[in-house]
Amino acid sequence: MDQLQKQFKQYLEKEEKENAVRFAQRVVRDQVSIQRFYEEILTPAMNTIECHNEEEDLCIFREHIRSGILRSVIESLYPVILEQRSHATGKKAVVLCPDGEFHEMGARVVADYFTLLGYDSIFIGNSTPKESVVDAINYFSPDILAFSVTNYYNLHALQKTVEWIKNRYETPPLLLAGGNAVYRNRTFVEDLEVTVIQQFKDLEQALKGGESNETGI
Repeated sequence: MDQLQKQFKQYLEKEEKENAVRFAQRVVRDQVSIQRFYEEILTPAMNTIECHNEEEDLCIFREHIRSGILRSVIESLYPVILEQRSHATGKKAVVLCPDGEFHEMGARVVADYFTLLGYDSIFIGNSTPKESVVDAINYFSPDILAFSVTNYYNLHALQKTVEWIKNRYETPPLLLAGGNAVYRNRTFVEDLEVTVIQQFKDLEQALKGGESNETGI
């Protein structure tokens, strides 16, 4: 796995989009599961997008290029997601980032996880105001609402959104959250009565718990 991580990171750092996409497609078909690729190859690369000191003047646009490559890689794997997904559950999951959070790649991965698990997965994307989140709940009537928060300073927006939702619904959707800021401030997020998700197995466990709770009501 270390060699696969190294190779993918090299393609990303050299901004070789075609090689990165072909590599990802080959690896998930012949060597590792889509979950392992996302968690052990793509996510480490995603978390280390940075410019070297000698590239400082080029940092912003090169980071954007590399983020675009990762987005293309994820999109290119969607046919594999469809091939491997579980039977349809008849349930919906809405995935988004709270207002001010523009790092949406983690949310995009989670949207694929929901598809794999047989959910109708609706990816809204980055920086979603709390009012729009409520609009989405009213429109889609999701069973699950999943947030991704990378920047610590956006935890306040997550808190405001969760409070906004709970003040408007007696029985809101099951609320989940992940992302670097969430992992590093787990207690804060759990105090909001939001389930923290770090890996695919955590999501599976949370959904099983949600289903058992629904059965008990």
